[in-house]
Amino acid sequence: MSRPNRMLRQVRLAPTLREASQLVTEPVASPGPGQVLIRQHIAGVNGLFDNVLARGQVPYVTKPPPFDIGVEAVGVVHEVGNGVGGVAPGDAVATSLLGGGYRAWLLTDARDAIRVPAPTARYVALRTSAVSALLALEQAGRMTSGELVVITAAAGGLGQFLVQFALASGNTVVGVCGGPDKVSLLHRLGCHRPVDWRAEDLGEVLDREFGGRVNLAVDTVGGPLFDTLVSRLAPRGRLVTAGHAADQGLDGPAPVLAPRIYRDLYWPSASVVGFQNVLYPEHHPEALRRILGWDAEGRLEVAIDPIRFVGLESVPAAVDHLTSGRGVGKVVVDLRQEPV
Repeated sequence: MSRPNRMLRQVRLAPTLREASQLVTEPVASPGPGQVLIRQHIAGVNGLFDNVLARGQVPYVTKPPPFDIGVEAVGVVHEVGNGVGGVAPGDAVATSLLGGGYRAWLLTDARDAIRVPAPTARYVALRTSAVSALLALEQAGRMTSGELVVITAAAGGLGQFLVQFALASGNTVVGVCGGPDKVSLLHRLGCHRPVDWRAEDLGEVLDREFGGRVNLAVDTVGGPLFDTLVSRLAPRGRLVTAGHAADQGLDGPAPVLAPRIYRDLYWPSASVVGFQNVLYPEHHPEALRRILGWDAEGRLEVAIDPIRFVGLESVPAAVDHLTSGRGVGKVVVDLRQEPV
């Protein structure tokens, strides 16, 4: 039996998700062999990715519009097809699939549905942002212990976990954020030195309080913050670039206001490495297993942005909220009131 399924679809190329997308309704069928039908409860928002996708600038998405959007979600299995094991109707599951997030129902391969304790915002954040954070630090950043670690956008959906995992490994953590609410969150997480970029200069803080030498940094902002970090990498220091919000969507090349990067890398044998979660699929299951174990032991804090966004109509506002820099913790959209 088919049922109506509302979803957000990108129908054109445009500067933002708000301009590029529209709501559509189509029937969804019962699952076939090996498939599950999931009633989505909570969608995670990655506004920077959404807007880059809207502009057609995600290199691995080569299909032209129209296509369904949204990636991160948790829901409840409603029905399973023949041959499905490991999940059953009533199980809470998390998914991370392009086109699987901003919709009421998701019909997908059962292997894409990972069981989680509950279909809540907490597990959206742990399945996606926490996994990305752990892989960025361990795989791309080669994190050890006893180092100075700097995290930009440290009070965001990704940053909060970067801070916690770096602390748990025995490092000194400097977290860069914007605004007193975010500073408060970083203090609560145990960050050694929150830096509000609106009130302090990161470079001056690093030079004055930490000898101006950074062992590991994870940057999602880019621009002048990236330049500040590159110029202060310690011998064999590593800078992981996991985004560049400061100039994403810029037409043409960004103006370079700092010396060429190799001048800062050569003598200290430092490195800069890019990080894309989707290019580390073989590490996802083990990372999530460890994260869920830590969470069950009460070792993780999960901050969810206090602004409540309800229904698919609110997705553009949620994206705007996140990309404006006002988000604190993980921004999510509640889909439980979607008509089904």
